Amino acid sequence: DHMEMMAEDAGVGVSDGPEMQVTTTLTKMAKSLFTLIKEAADQNQKIGRKLLVLIENFHFFWRVYDTRIPRIKSIMGKVEEAHDMYVENLKAYVKWHVEYELKKLSDFWDNIDRKLDNNQTEELQFLIPKQEVLTMVRKTLPNLQKNITNIYKRVEKHLPSNTDLRMEVWRALQAYFLDRFKKFESQVAQCYHNFKELPKTSADVKKYFQSHMADEKTS
Repeated sequence: DHMEMMAEDAGVGVSDGPEMQVTTTLTKMAKSLFTLIKEAADQNQKIGRKLLVLIENFHFFWRVYDTRIPRIKSIMGKVEEAHDMYVENLKAYVKWHVEYELKKLSDFWDNIDRKLDNNQTEELQFLIPKQEVLTMVRKTLPNLQKNITNIYKRVEKHLPSNTDLRMEVWRALQAYFLDRFKKFESQVAQCYHNFKELPKTSADVKKYFQSHMADEKTS
């Protein structure tokens, strides 16, 4: 165990010496490790790669020490911090994937959110013309299955051997994108009367994501 080896190198055994000294030493080690992780991430100019370094390392630290038996109680605070950092950066990583592959659609959804910050949903039809919505739908939704496949391939390229984390990322991507799509679907149905059904539905989106989930289970 790397943490225990580091403690021994520092002259402090996990079960030897005053408990406060052990706690302080291991906490400092974990803090130093977190600093190194962030510095390594900052060396990447590409946002996707930077977030990848953060989620991989914080996920690893959290999973290893959260499931370790017996637990090292003195670093559980850092374990919780690692989990929080993983979740925070996973959200950003998921959002980055969607914005990278579907920038126009993602920007359009963000624009809707901004318009509705101080307005009721029913007012959307007066804030964004129906023709503008139609144009965006025609430009982006017909190729949605291909876009989702491209996102999957990008995740697979980023995490070629870490299948457990890849599955977690893919589930998070499905939840995020499906939530946004359902919201848009509902807004269109509620605000734009006589609007023809969207060329893709939330059921289609779920099917596209789950097809790749099946690929993961058989790989």
